[in-house]
Amino acid sequence: TDGDGFGDEVEDNLGSWGSATATGTNPVNPDSDGDGLLDGAEVFDAGNPASSDPNLADTDGDGFDDKTEMDAGTQANNDLSRPQDGPILIANADFEAPAIAVNTNSGTVTGWTEESGGANSYIVNTDGHWAPPGSTQVGYFSNLAGAAVNQDLGYRWTSSDRYTLGIDLFEPGFRVGIAGDEVKIQLRQADGTVLWDSGTINLDDTMAGTEFALSWGAVSRFHIFTIDASAFTAGTPGEPLNLRIARVAGVNYFDNVSLEVAPAFTPRVVSCQFNGDDFEVVAENLDPAKSYDLMRGTDLAGFPTVVDSIANPGNPQTFTDANARNEETKAFYRIRETP
Repeated sequence: TDGDGFGDEVEDNLGSWGSATATGTNPVNPDSDGDGLLDGAEVFDAGNPASSDPNLADTDGDGFDDKTEMDAGTQANNDLSRPQDGPILIANADFEAPAIAVNTNSGTVTGWTEESGGANSYIVNTDGHWAPPGSTQVGYFSNLAGAAVNQDLGYRWTSSDRYTLGIDLFEPGFRVGIAGDEVKIQLRQADGTVLWDSGTINLDDTMAGTEFALSWGAVSRFHIFTIDASAFTAGTPGEPLNLRIARVAGVNYFDNVSLEVAPAFTPRVVSCQFNGDDFEVVAENLDPAKSYDLMRGTDLAGFPTVVDSIANPGNPQTFTDANARNEETKAFYRIRETP
């Protein structure tokens, strides 16, 4: 009746689990315990720490409901397996260690400075961008641990053509002290929109670190790199980009994840019209750090002719096919990023 995955004949509405044929659940309520999981997704087995009871929102009574534990990869029927309560603060405002929080071989990165305020710590590019055009910024976090007093921030930047993820045993990075620990990285806009989510990454106690990088094109409009800062905190300078690191224990569902940053810009054509003998195409949501071409063809099979090229476009931006009225009887256009 309720579409929860259990047939009505096994949902006896007694409120406690008996067996798979006497579930205790309500046949007209798809989530009898209100934990966010359908009753049919919870088949209880007292001897299985990964199972959960559809009659109990928090099967093991550890303070985290079953849905939260499933999302975190922890065991809903084991009160010693629980998610980290909130994001781990990996950066201390005073940069207690290492002494130089932003460094390349123990020196300050050119064009970058340190800032801190309250509980928030920032890495700021004074040029207003993540990295120079054509390069990629790579950051390493170090000494990730369960106790806040042990959490410190360290960075290293290198140039690279492409962003990569991998475990590097010879560079500073995430450090964990408990085998089976995992980390999760999220990249957020100031309004809280998640641009990129790593999933959980397994980092056992033999691994020294993991590397991630953010490319110029995808996030160039954000000039402040903020660790666990609220986008709405008074006194936070500029437009913060929030990065939260959360450690969870238990099953690892996302080992060796390939991480990619979602595009921050989605170009679109908003209008096109003649202006005298010229034909104008207006586009918006263009990346101001890139260059774009207006291409022309006589059919949709190809666009062989570049009729206008604009670097560092505005928003909106007008592209012009000069004297188009006198050159072609029919034309099709497309806008591309300049190769």
